[in-house]
Amino acid sequence: MIKLLANLSTEEDFALNAFISMPDHVTKFIGQVCEAVDRRTIEANEEFILNAISCVTNILYYDTANEPLFTNELRRKVFFSFKDFLLAT
Repeated sequence: MIKLLANLSTEEDFALNAFISMPDHVTKFIGQVCEAVDRRTIEANEEFILNAISCVTNILYYDTANEPLFTNELRRKVFFSFKDFLLAT
């Protein structure tokens, strides 16, 4: 499901309209993805974590200053859930 949504979110015409039309669902989904990532380790769940990060970062593309999709609280949650994976070398 996450991988499918990650791929669908690259279709700009579809994704922007879909995300704008259901902000509560998008917010809830992103929150649940972050919580799921927080409960896992990269060693045991690498594919899931990478797909989750891909999905959320694809959706974040549509979160602009002119048309925000997320609250600052949700942006912080995404950052703290993913920072260790994104900053790993």
